[in-house]
Amino acid sequence: MLNGAARMQRLINDLLAFSSVQTFGKDFEWVNLNEVLQSVLSDLELSIQESGAKIHVGDLPTIEADPTQMWQLFQNLLHN
Repeated sequence: MLNGAARMQRLINDLLAFSSVQTFGKDFEWVNLNEVLQSVLSDLELSIQESGAKIHVGDLPTIEADPTQMWQLFQNLLHN
């Protein structure tokens, strides 16, 4: 139970850190979230294998956003 609480606290802290990221004068662009997620999964491949995690993802949309922030979002969610 303590481990679960610690993981949840890390997730909350990471989400708060993400929400405070600002984009100064950078326009949003069309971002394919499937491509962003595949990039993050590739970066985390070793961690995923070592942990034995199973990640199931449906089809994600293309949205107007900051690609870097979307990458950080997926990175934080999956890493925790």
